[in-house]
Amino acid sequence: MQTTENTSQHPDRLLTEKEAAAFMGYTMRALQNWRLRGGGPSYVKVSSRSIRYR
Repeated sequence: MQTTENTSQHPDRLLTEKEAAAFMGYTMRALQNWRLRGGGPSYVKVSSRSIRYR
């Protein structure tokens, strides 16, 4: 797993759902619920089963 130090060195890198949840201090389930309801942080849908966060 990437640390936030590595992430801050590459601001254009896309974070996985797990990395984004850890970075923001929420659970992956919270991010999933926000997406389902149309809220939460912006995300990129890489494929039908792959979500990334900036």
